[in-house]
Amino acid sequence: MDISSLVQLLIMLAIAGLIFYVLWWGASHVPDPFGTVLRVIAVIVAVVFLVNLLLPMMGSAPVIRFR
Repeated sequence: MDISSLVQLLIMLAIAGLIFYVLWWGASHVPDPFGTVLRVIAVIVAVVFLVNLLLPMMGSAPVIRFR
């Protein structure tokens, strides 16, 4: 793994973090039962995204392949 792929990974993580922060902020302005459901869905999507992003670095295949 070279420095350009690490920089690309860092940029991708920063953009994904910004997107999930905006989703989290938006879910906090929704009434309570629906906001909680939206936050749980956002956490699940974030975990799956991070696992898919970091598993190939360990030599494993991603959980979900996005095409």
